Amino acid sequence: MLQIRPILPADADAYAAAFDRLGGDELRFLTDVDHHRHEALGAFEPNGRLVGVARYAPSQDDECAADMAVEIADDWQGRRLGANLTARLLGAARRNGVCRMTVETPAANAPARKLARRFGFREVGQHGPAVTLTRELA
Repeated sequence: MLQIRPILPADADAYAAAFDRLGGDELRFLTDVDHHRHEALGAFEPNGRLVGVARYAPSQDDECAADMAVEIADDWQGRRLGANLTARLLGAARRNGVCRMTVETPAANAPARKLARRFGFREVGQHGPAVTLTRELA
C-alpha cells in the first residue's frame, strides 16, 4: 500500500535515490516547500522508496498561476498513480488559491498528454519538442 503525503525536507535522501544527478540546492528546492505557493506530494512504498511525485511551483509569468510536473517511477507507470497524484495536487492548488495550472511535456509523451487532457488541460502551444498545456482552476 502506498502512502501519499506532502514532501518534507527529511525526504531528501529518498528523493535523491529516486532521481539521479540532483545536487544539494536542487534537493533543497524540491523537498523544502511551503505547501502553499509551492506544493509537492510524494507516493512512498512501505519501505520508504519514493515512486512518484507531483508538484507545482509559482509561475514566473503570473502570480496566481503555477507550473506543474508529475514524475512516476518506471515500475509504477500505467497503475493510475499519476492520475491519483494529479487529482490530489489540483485539489491542493485550488485550496491554495492557484488560478491557473500549466504543464509542459515532451510532444512524444502521449500518456502524459492524455492524462493532462483527462484532467481538463488543453494544449496551448508547442516549443520545439515540448507541448504546453494549461487549465483554469478558479
